[in-house]
Amino acid sequence: MMKKRGCVTFVNILIVIAVGWIWASAWPAQEYVRDSAPKLFSYDELVQLSLDQEMSPGLAEKLRIVTTTPFINNEAYLSGARPKPLVVAALGPSLRVAFWNIERGLELDYIVLFLKDKDAFMAKIAEERKKASESGKRVRNVQLEKIPEEIETLKSADVWILNEVDWGVKRTEYREVVRELGKALNMNWAYGVEFLEIDSKQLGTDTFEDRESEEERKQLLEFFKVDKEKVRALHGNAVLSRYPIRSARLVPFTIGYDWFQESKIRTLEKAKRKAAILIGEDLLQEVRRGQRSTLYVDLDVPDAPGQRVTIASTHLENRTKPSIRRQQMEELLKEVHDIRNPVVIAGDMNTTGSNSTPTSVEYMLYHCCPN
Repeated sequence: MMKKRGCVTFVNILIVIAVGWIWASAWPAQEYVRDSAPKLFSYDELVQLSLDQEMSPGLAEKLRIVTTTPFINNEAYLSGARPKPLVVAALGPSLRVAFWNIERGLELDYIVLFLKDKDAFMAKIAEERKKASESGKRVRNVQLEKIPEEIETLKSADVWILNEVDWGVKRTEYREVVRELGKALNMNWAYGVEFLEIDSKQLGTDTFEDRESEEERKQLLEFFKVDKEKVRALHGNAVLSRYPIRSARLVPFTIGYDWFQESKIRTLEKAKRKAAILIGEDLLQEVRRGQRSTLYVDLDVPDAPGQRVTIASTHLENRTKPSIRRQQMEELLKEVHDIRNPVVIAGDMNTTGSNSTPTSVEYMLYHCCPN
């Protein structure tokens, strides 16, 4: 992932897996979807979703459809792009897979820059590090000479599996992050919506009446103002592939954290979050509709067993007990259990042994028994 600290940009990527198998024959006959997506919400509908009230049946059904219907785009393949198979010594023909929690795509400009112009990207890093050093800021020790090689490794991946991908959210300039990456890499892609980001600050509906001065309130209103024509408020998982996408499905977990209840966090929890900020832990309020899910994407890989590879892009819940994540993984494994072709599972598993529910402080205060 890419992170900025002050004026310095660092690159921390990547897990690449080479999956070997016995190869078979030619491309299967298949008509591929060029570009499909569910009907998205209008701004007024997003505001309705954010209100503390029961959804109308029509709005609830639209939410179900958006969070269970994947976007599919095979524009790259239908425009002539083809994969370049790799043969690894002692392993044989292989598939290169990269996983990346892209953190919403906040650094998308940097990502596109290193994909299109590695030298310009390296020059920008050197310039930022120099400025930071000259201004007395701490510059992290990074092996810069390894970054170009890592970039080439990432660019060579046949499949990218991404978490935390925005679509039409102000914090990422309303960009369709996966579509832009698909164009930059000339890859096919699928996208699955986990959440509608409907916090009042994301939708620009917060009135900031609790502010001490009118001047501060006006500044915040201007800062959080949104473009109602552009906002789509989507956040989810994605798969990019040099191989064409035969089909995809989006399956929410049946158990997890209800992010909509963030609109009703209690006083004790607010105090906990303020304390967390003091020690450098970000636990800001995030009001969402939706649920953690897994995006299953079937790729046509002619020489793989069954001429197909299934990719499972998942993101397990962070604001919960470890036992809930275990149940989520059990649901995922049950989904892929009977698939006979190769399966690749990747995602942010949030593997911590502690209770991370937002009421965990209250839990520790009032409950004697461990999780």
